[in-house]
Amino acid sequence: MELLLFIILYTGDGALLLDFFVLFLKKSRSKAPSPSWFDDVFYSLMYNCSMENRVKTIEDIEKQINDSPAILIYISTEGCNVCRELKPKIMKLLDSNFPKIKFLYINLDEIKKATGRLSVFAVPTILVYFEGKEFFREGRNLGTEQFREKLERPYSLFFE
Repeated sequence: MELLLFIILYTGDGALLLDFFVLFLKKSRSKAPSPSWFDDVFYSLMYNCSMENRVKTIEDIEKQINDSPAILIYISTEGCNVCRELKPKIMKLLDSNFPKIKFLYINLDEIKKATGRLSVFAVPTILVYFEGKEFFREGRNLGTEQFREKLERPYSLFFE
């Protein structure tokens, strides 16, 4: 099984393969990876392969917020382990339950001005905007089920 995953991932770039290999080593040392772990890896790889959901400037962030009917902004840093674990779960949640919400990733290490402009004081922070207006934000201790429940009502009002 490990060899098959290695061959499939080798078609991507070297950094992506290295990220997966490190994740696999961490998980395989403790016990056999669960099926949900493979889902998390898939969404993490999907995110890393798709660069159109990353922004590099504060102006790009504001343009995305104003141009998108619904957008979820995921804010983290490179050194945040909780952020790395949570991001694929949030992506999977959006993909399966809220497909009309656009996902946008902000790395605070790259865009330092976003901290002040978006009033972010801890990572991970998730901001949800509908029609350019912030509806809510979540940070730090975030459960995906509670987050899903909180997002259902505004999503259904806007899109159903």
